[in-house]
Amino acid sequence: MLKKIFLLVLGMLLLSPQYILAQSGTIEIVEVVLARDVVDHEPEGVFEPPVFCEKSEDRQNMIPVVDSKNDTKICLWTKVISPVDETLLHTWYKDYAGWIKMAEVTLKVQKSPGFRTWSSKKIIPGVHNGKWMVVISAASDPEEALCKVHFEIK
Repeated sequence: MLKKIFLLVLGMLLLSPQYILAQSGTIEIVEVVLARDVVDHEPEGVFEPPVFCEKSEDRQNMIPVVDSKNDTKICLWTKVISPVDETLLHTWYKDYAGWIKMAEVTLKVQKSPGFRTWSSKKIIPGVHNGKWMVVISAASDPEEALCKVHFEIK
């Protein structure tokens, strides 16, 4: 009898929404920062205005502009909440009359209420000038964007 009750309780736990959510690897982007560098896991030399996860078109005029004559590197720092170990992708795109993938960086994320990770891009003046977008997605579902960040290099 106790064995049947134990199996019933175990089955209910395994089918509970919290367990299903945790097992699905759902990851939440808490904060994104475009910076000149990352020191001790924190962004340093943050570009203004701050980047944001694309949610509304009305903020498009508020994207940061990076001066390629003064800055040779940019970092996209990302803070996430992850209920399980996960792998994120930072996919860097440049607008050449259409978005062209320039790089894809795989980032391991550990189960955490506030895991910090980042990728970076070396800037070559003239070559990298233009509009850029970084798409953040889970490696398990790269077609589903968790966040899109826009900026411009001049």
